[in-house]
Amino acid sequence: ITHLFYKLFLNRSFVVDLLHCCCDSVMKSFSHLTALLFATLHLHPNSVDAFVIAPNILRTKRHISKLNSNQLMSFREPTTNVTVKLIGSMHYNPYSVDVVKNTISELAEKDELGSVIIESCDIRFQTTNELNPFIQNLLESEMAAASDLTTALGRPVILGDQRINITMDSIGAALRETLFDIVRPDQGGWQHIWSNITSAWVETSAPKGGENYLGLTAFLDPKLLIQAPISFFKYPLSYFIKSPLLTAVLLTLVVLSDDYSNANAIPIEQMTPVDYSPSLLISALETIFFLRILTKELLAERNEILAKSILDQCRIYQHGQKPDLNKGIEQFLGWFGASKQNEALEEIRYVATNNTSSLNRGTGEKTVVAVLGMAHCNGVAKLLKEQRMT
Repeated sequence: ITHLFYKLFLNRSFVVDLLHCCCDSVMKSFSHLTALLFATLHLHPNSVDAFVIAPNILRTKRHISKLNSNQLMSFREPTTNVTVKLIGSMHYNPYSVDVVKNTISELAEKDELGSVIIESCDIRFQTTNELNPFIQNLLESEMAAASDLTTALGRPVILGDQRINITMDSIGAALRETLFDIVRPDQGGWQHIWSNITSAWVETSAPKGGENYLGLTAFLDPKLLIQAPISFFKYPLSYFIKSPLLTAVLLTLVVLSDDYSNANAIPIEQMTPVDYSPSLLISALETIFFLRILTKELLAERNEILAKSILDQCRIYQHGQKPDLNKGIEQFLGWFGASKQNEALEEIRYVATNNTSSLNRGTGEKTVVAVLGMAHCNGVAKLLKEQRMT
């Protein structure tokens, strides 16, 4: 803990970084909110160019070095000896976007950039691309930034995550299973829940004594946290824009439940253990459901899909092979036809690109890059390092 506080507060560059990030974050927040206001009023996007460009004026010329970022992991995949870089991100965080762009750009400048895997699937990717371009720019994420930059550089982009409908089916099944386990403690239901949570937690966490994993400093990086409010604003906004009906229903349920709680509230000085025991029980059940789904369905199961996607790319570059982009384009077009019906499809999903001239450029060793949420990084790295993927 003492070492952590030293790193955060006594480092000579901390104050400069903090001031820089504060100014950048304030201007970005102002420009994004202003842009959203203009979008709401249906004004032309060009009228807010000054506000969108404004944050760049305050940026210093000092780039984020990929070697100094706390959210970067680099290792060699043991079965292929190909270098893998995992970029841990906070979704929709401007600092994460900058780290992604600078890491990819630096690798491209050295002619070391291979394929880039992003934590998305064909369904989510297509939904995002169908949005208004102005909204896409407003909701710029690290995944979109990685895809756009890599495509512009002529390198392959892989949609490496599990399809969203499969994930939602898994979550629904987990909710039903957890509910049945809760009401059957005499049949080992509670033990089954605890076993699922603990085993998934072990699978998704860094091993004890393991080197080159994301630590506490990655999650508590001041550059990341200072711009976290932008993530908290954009993340729910993206859900609302992509699924307005579902988001509205969920928000209505939250508001109604809060109104009901306030209407039936008892002054705290008059409360007895009997009064607050139902709230504690509900909170405990919510925590159990959340942990069960978070650790297993949202992390552990998807980690295996993401790790497999990375390993597939490592095998391509193992002996200097080049990605078969034509196959990727055919498959991309096939999403609108029969291949979309095959939910068990395990082939590589490439993002189609028209820039194929530089795919065969260079003969040196390539690096496979994966842009993931930080919660996925340690589990994915563990699967690859321990050679548990086939």
